[in-house]
Amino acid sequence: MKLNPDCVRSVLLYLEENQLMDDKGLINPIYSSKLPDKLTKYKKSDVLYSIKQLDEYGYIETRQFDTVNYSSAILDITPYGHEFLKNIHNDTTWNKTKEIAKQVGSTSLNALANIASSVVASLITAAIQSQL
Repeated sequence: MKLNPDCVRSVLLYLEENQLMDDKGLINPIYSSKLPDKLTKYKKSDVLYSIKQLDEYGYIETRQFDTVNYSSAILDITPYGHEFLKNIHNDTTWNKTKEIAKQVGSTSLNALANIASSVVASLITAAIQSQL
């Protein structure tokens, strides 16, 4: 199956916006089987595959409860997931990341994370230089 980078980003943004932990520190899981109903602009298979890949790359923490349909309870975004999300949160940065990924021919999560980090680093360098 082909990974849809925009769907990956949408999953992470949805998880960030829909609190996974309450004010008392108790986990309120989001069930992967419910996410396709929330992210209707993507095919169900794309949403579930994005969740699977985010889990396998260590960007989200899940507890699997149905191995046949790969249904899981999404418990949290990991520190790696937060770092990746913060690097791709801005639309301009995300579009530049996708543009570079397309140029180099790699849209794996690892490549996207590395490209996004480099894009942000170059923006930081440019901002610092403009202040000097």
